Amino acid sequence: MIPGTILCDDEFKFSDGTTGQKLLIVLNDGQSGTYIVIKTTSNGNFKGTTYGCQSSDRYPNFFCPKGPVIRFPLQGCIESKNVSDRNCNKRSTRQASLSGVPTS
Repeated sequence: MIPGTILCDDEFKFSDGTTGQKLLIVLNDGQSGTYIVIKTTSNGNFKGTTYGCQSSDRYPNFFCPKGPVIRFPLQGCIESKNVSDRNCNKRSTRQASLSGVPTS
C-alpha cells in the first residue's frame, strides 16, 4: 500500500459505542506488517474551517476542504491526536475513491 492512501472502514467502532464508516489515511508502506494510520473527522466541533494546519484549535488538526485542491473525498479534518497502528487487510476496510464514494 502507498503512503497517503485513503481507506474507508465500514465497521469502525466509535467512542460512543456506535459503528459506522470512518476514513483513515495510511502513513507508511506496511512492510513491517502493520500500517500506521491517522483518523479523519467531519465533525466540526472545536475545529477551524480554513484550509491547512489548525494548530490553535482545541485539538490540533489539518483542515481539508472537499474538492480538487488536495483531492480529499469529504470536507473534514485530519486529527493529529489520532495516529494508530492498524490491520488494513480486514474485510471491512477498503480503499476509498477520491469522489467520496468508497470503492468495493
